[in-house]
Amino acid sequence: MGERDLIGEIDALTARVEALETLVRANPRTSYMNDVIRWRLKADLPKLMELHPNGVESSHIAEYYGCSLATTIQTMVEMGKRGKIQWIKRPGTKFKIALPLGAPLPPLGLTAPQQRIMDAILKRGQGEEVAISGRSLSLEVGGSPSAVVYVVACLLRSGQLKLVERGAAGRPSRYRVMTMSPQQRALADATPVAA
Repeated sequence: MGERDLIGEIDALTARVEALETLVRANPRTSYMNDVIRWRLKADLPKLMELHPNGVESSHIAEYYGCSLATTIQTMVEMGKRGKIQWIKRPGTKFKIALPLGAPLPPLGLTAPQQRIMDAILKRGQGEEVAISGRSLSLEVGGSPSAVVYVVACLLRSGQLKLVERGAAGRPSRYRVMTMSPQQRALADATPVAA
């Protein structure tokens, strides 16, 4: 590398530093809050998860640190790209949530009919994958078949259930439970497997 190349690189680096200094001077609070979130979030995330068990959204983080939502989202996207946290879209919603690396997705709050159907599916004793027909499910939970089909469709859209195999006419479909609360996991583990 020649002397001119080295001088050119130093000039380019100096220009970048000056541009960053100008940006920080123009909006010091945003730059400061980005740094605060970057340095503190990893340690504060477990506490935030206790406060918001259904998921720590960007609005929760902005409120916790007292900064703007735009600043928080910018920092969350950056931290997610760098692999510092999980910054993922929650299935069935428009919101993204922050999770520590390797943490499972927390279960969504279910309506009473959704909870009854999830419990009935888990009672089948097949762990996380179940073969069940809409008619037998409606008999088990005490609802009309069309209402049960609608609730199952809602659970599929929200990401709580996944259709593994659609049954032919009169045959059961196979579903996989995608997220389980600790209570659902205990129910599934306590139910004996049917032969």
